[in-house]
Amino acid sequence: MIQAIKALGLRWSKMSDEEKKRYIEMSEEQKQAEAEWISKYEVEEVVNKEEAKKKSSRCSLKKLSNIFKEMQKVKIENVVKEIGFSPLIGISPRVIHRDLCRELAEKFDVECSMMEYSGHKISVMVEYVQVVLGLKNEGRDVEEATRKYDGKELVKKHKINTNTTYEQLEWEILCDGFEGDELKARVLLYVVGVFLCPNANRVPSVEHFKLLCLAGLRGTLNWCKYAYERLIDGIAKLQKRVGLAYMTGCIAILEVRLFNYWSGIPSRAYASSDGRARIHVWGKKDVAKIVTSLKGERPGKKI
Repeated sequence: MIQAIKALGLRWSKMSDEEKKRYIEMSEEQKQAEAEWISKYEVEEVVNKEEAKKKSSRCSLKKLSNIFKEMQKVKIENVVKEIGFSPLIGISPRVIHRDLCRELAEKFDVECSMMEYSGHKISVMVEYVQVVLGLKNEGRDVEEATRKYDGKELVKKHKINTNTTYEQLEWEILCDGFEGDELKARVLLYVVGVFLCPNANRVPSVEHFKLLCLAGLRGTLNWCKYAYERLIDGIAKLQKRVGLAYMTGCIAILEVRLFNYWSGIPSRAYASSDGRARIHVWGKKDVAKIVTSLKGERPGKKI
């Protein structure tokens, strides 16, 4: 390679200005073409990032499924169940169709708690969240129960950094370095932040910190109502900000509600005789079938 470069340099030095002129012009044309391509690419990259952001959500079935799968069985029994999240154990680690959820959220009637798809009006009430997620619609109202607490003091009590990320919480849950309420606090923040009531950030909010009160760690809060209220609140904010924000709240509720409706399942029917929540039924294969059906209703529509 070095010898070739030297040979080309020697050849160039022996060329006349007239001979060099053609190659210089070709070089300038190439530079101009590259500059135009880079400029176009940078614009497209910004647009693509904005489009991706519009469809983004921290709500993840995969992360929720994986954390429970990696946790030791004894931890699941003693920690997850006591907090009140046992109905979420065993959820399929499938992809959430964010394009579909985005559309449902944008057309959602917040006042009537009604979403629309292909001319069909579908109600989404708090009772139905219980059917989808399996969480009991009972217990203390979260806002009332946590109002008096200082979130930062609670995380400090459980030895959690106020700037901790969900990635850090995941590591701390699986590292076997915490137990008791300190472990429960991390599991609670993680489940709420990556699935049940996710916000637009990679770190828990001060509001989520307040959930680490005794009522939260003992599972006496109404998680069903809390998930519903945060979803509706997230949809309202999304609509007001003209689509510039992340989708917040458990958008999987909207997806599963639509899947159940489209497959003809009664609005308040559980998955099976054992009382499992509807979200457990929709694995990858079943979702693929229902999505094909939805596309058939609206050919060419991206889901």
